[in-house]
Amino acid sequence: MWTKVIKIALAFVGIIVGAGFATGQETVQYFASFGTLGIVGAVVCGLIIAVGGMIILQLGTFHLADEHRQVFDVITNRWLARFLDAGVMLTVFSLGFIMLAGAGATLNQELGWPTWAGSTVLLVMVLAVGFLDVDRVSALIGSITPLMMALILFAFGYVLLTQLPADHALLAEVAERQVSPMPNWWLAAVNNAGMCLMMGVSMTLVIGGNYLDPKVTGLGGLLGGVAYMVLLVMITVLVYLALPLTEGSDVPTVALLGQIHPALGVISVVVVFLMIYNTAIGMFYALGRRLSRNRPNRFPVYFVAVVLAGFAVSFVGFADLISVMFPVLGYLGLVLVAVMVVTYLRHRGEIAVESRRRVLIRALFVRRGELSAAETRRMDALVAASGIDDAALLDAVRDDVDGEDGGEDNGTHDLPTEK
Repeated sequence: MWTKVIKIALAFVGIIVGAGFATGQETVQYFASFGTLGIVGAVVCGLIIAVGGMIILQLGTFHLADEHRQVFDVITNRWLARFLDAGVMLTVFSLGFIMLAGAGATLNQELGWPTWAGSTVLLVMVLAVGFLDVDRVSALIGSITPLMMALILFAFGYVLLTQLPADHALLAEVAERQVSPMPNWWLAAVNNAGMCLMMGVSMTLVIGGNYLDPKVTGLGGLLGGVAYMVLLVMITVLVYLALPLTEGSDVPTVALLGQIHPALGVISVVVVFLMIYNTAIGMFYALGRRLSRNRPNRFPVYFVAVVLAGFAVSFVGFADLISVMFPVLGYLGLVLVAVMVVTYLRHRGEIAVESRRRVLIRALFVRRGELSAAETRRMDALVAASGIDDAALLDAVRDDVDGEDGGEDNGTHDLPTEK
């Protein structure tokens, strides 16, 4: 089970750590610009994301979601579902083209490439991988995340050793010069959390829908959220202490590491570019899945179309896109968070029962060639009792068993009393 939990956690972190976070630009605008209070804001933001990630992943698993509208239609009324759907599509498209702009800004600053060249490289990479199935895409996203974690840990340790004790008067002065789209630290924290969850909800629901047990995905979301909070606090401290060295840079983290050692600058360019790629593929893949929900065979057409459209819009400018688009997306995200939390609180008992039911169905399914007539009837009754389409549920069970070759707990479990 814990292998799945860690895999889900890494994928979740990979989705929400994108160009703004990895480059440090988003951190400067939302947190470091408020000085030491920005560090408190990073903690608040991380806690909201941890709880939100747990809830979104569990709801995605509970409904075996193929795309986000499938969940929205069930958890709220038609008009709010349409509003959230439009908000999510706007968000994932916006974050997609912001990632393309971030790729251009990163390679422009560090390698001197024209911004269009970096964006074109990312465009080709996204198109090359976008036709894989969701499990391979989420695995790819998760596999790149540890590289970013290692880079932040190293930079964090270096800055603590070299920049402390700090000149707090100078830091406060430089922080005050930074432009933030938010009027105060606590609104910046809440807005940024809403933006991150709105950004990640579509792909997160799809990843959750690719697993059978809501308990497993809930733990994965919570662990991933806590990991993100730790990273966010570290990069906020890092960027804040390094402000006098990186002020004016579009990519503060890369600029800092390049000053430590040229080789680190090159490594950081590669890692940051891969994290930008992480989020870009997550955003465009999820949008393509949503647009092709009624015509799955048209996914390649929709996917290529939205990626090319995002490429065309990406030339506005990276820092400008973050300062304009992120606050709007953050407020949309707060509506989403409220709906998800209310839904989860209303149905958490059903989710817990369904989780245990699926564990039992899976255990019986593994032994399907050896079941007695009574056990077969019991399995049929359990499948029928689930709120999920019978065929979809059995397909999910089969995929889960085939994916692990029946390697997890196959014993007999008792079904809890329905509430």
